[in-house]
Amino acid sequence: MNEGVISKRYARALLEYCLEKGSAERVYGQLCLILEGKMPQVLEDDLQRFLELLSSNGRLSYAKYIFGSYTMQYRRHCGIVQARLSTAIEDPKLDEQIKESLKDRFEGKMVFSHKVKPELIG
Repeated sequence: MNEGVISKRYARALLEYCLEKGSAERVYGQLCLILEGKMPQVLEDDLQRFLELLSSNGRLSYAKYIFGSYTMQYRRHCGIVQARLSTAIEDPKLDEQIKESLKDRFEGKMVFSHKVKPELIG
């Protein structure tokens, strides 16, 4: 079975369960941290149980893909738009211009991140 299909199904099941239990936002926050390479001090109970389920079903190797799929599905469910900008230099004015331009085009909450990568040719 395709890892994309597996990850989407598990992520959808986790999201539906967490929405029902009222823990979707907390699980989303923890999964974002994990995907950034940071481990939360204490895992949400629902997330801990989910990891145990993945382990017992032999699907723990798909966790990264499932977590990524969950965050995308959660953002879609909540109307959150994610924007990423990579530039060779830091330019706060450019950040603001792009944020304003995107706010005009998209409704809902926007998550904006900017990474400076000097190796980019400016």
